Amino acid sequence: DLIFYKEGAKADPYSPDFTTLPWTFSMCAHPTRGYWVIEADGTVHGFGDAADYDSTAFGTVPLSAVHPDNKSIAMCAHPDGKGYWVLDLVGNVYAYGSATHYGEYLVPWPGASVWGEDGLAAWDITPTYTGNGYWVIYGDGNVRGFGDASPSSATLPWTSVGIYMNTVINDKWLIQHQGNGIAGHPTKMGFWATTGSGEVYAYGDAVQYGQLDQRVYNAGMA
Repeated sequence: DLIFYKEGAKADPYSPDFTTLPWTFSMCAHPTRGYWVIEADGTVHGFGDAADYDSTAFGTVPLSAVHPDNKSIAMCAHPDGKGYWVLDLVGNVYAYGSATHYGEYLVPWPGASVWGEDGLAAWDITPTYTGNGYWVIYGDGNVRGFGDASPSSATLPWTSVGIYMNTVINDKWLIQHQGNGIAGHPTKMGFWATTGSGEVYAYGDAVQYGQLDQRVYNAGMA
C-alpha cells in the first residue's frame, strides 16, 4: 500500500478534494513580459508584468450572475498590456483595465452540461491590433466582430470532415466544434480561425500559411 505523510503525520491523499477546484480554461500573454491565467470560476491570475492587472486589482469575473454553472471559456489581452477581456460560455464579454466593452452576442444557455457540450457555445476571443475591438468565435463556426473589428462577421465553411463528424460521430459537431479557436493579426486588421478538425481560415489582412487537414476523431474524443 502507498501511505501519504505530511509533516510526519499520515495525510489524506485526497485532500484537498480536487473535484471541487476550478479548472484552468485559458491564458493569454502580456505584450512585453508575463501572462494571465484564468480559472473556470472567473478568477484571473497575473504573472510578470501582468501581475498588476488581475483579480487582485479588478475582482473576480461575475460569471455566476448569468447562470450557476456558467464558466469562463477564453480571455485575451489588450495590446497595451494594462487590461484584458474575458469570454464566458454564452458569449458575455467582460472588460477590465484599459480594455473597453464594445458589445457581445449571446447564445442560449448551452444545456445541462457544465461544459456546454449540449449545444451552441462561445469558444474564443481575440483583440484587433489597435485594441479598439475584438472578434468572438462560436461553436457553429460564426465569427462576430465588435468595435473596430473588420470584417465584422464571417462563417467558417463546412467541410467533408465536419459533415462526416456530424453524421457519424457527434450529431452536434457542427454547432459545437465548427469554430474552436481564433487569433488576431498582431499588426494588421484580420484574424485566423480554426475548426475542430484542424482547418485554418484567414480573414481580412491575415494570410493562410497551412493547416491540419482531414482530422477525424472517434466518438470518445468528440
